[in-house]
Amino acid sequence: MLSGRDRWRKIDPENRERIAEKFCGWLKGRKHHIALSAVDRKKNRLLQHSLLPDFCGDPWLMAATHIALQVQKVNQSLRNNKGVTFLIFDENKAKADTLAELLWDPSAWTDDYYGKKKKQEGLDQLIDSAFTVKSHHAGLI
Repeated sequence: MLSGRDRWRKIDPENRERIAEKFCGWLKGRKHHIALSAVDRKKNRLLQHSLLPDFCGDPWLMAATHIALQVQKVNQSLRNNKGVTFLIFDENKAKADTLAELLWDPSAWTDDYYGKKKKQEGLDQLIDSAFTVKSHHAGLI
């Protein structure tokens, strides 16, 4: 939407920005949360061989995992919220299975991100696995 691709290309950039602001305001007014993740591809390539886990070489996997960790971190402080959140991402047939495995059996390094407790299961706020959908089938994706 913001970059003006596909159905948004004929809409003026200022109007697209206003639409995004109104939509985000609408979500916020209903006490929903928005989790975003951006990957600087140049910096990611520089760090790839030294600091980051292997899956971080793929921007889609890296961003999706970061969103899952953000959701876990925010939701685990809520009462009676265990396992009631599901994630929906833009379809990526080549990487969806890898994401499912990362979320099902998260690496120990993810524990520090959200402050996992000793007896807590990893990513316990999420339901099963992430779901994917074709972006042209779901406008919000």
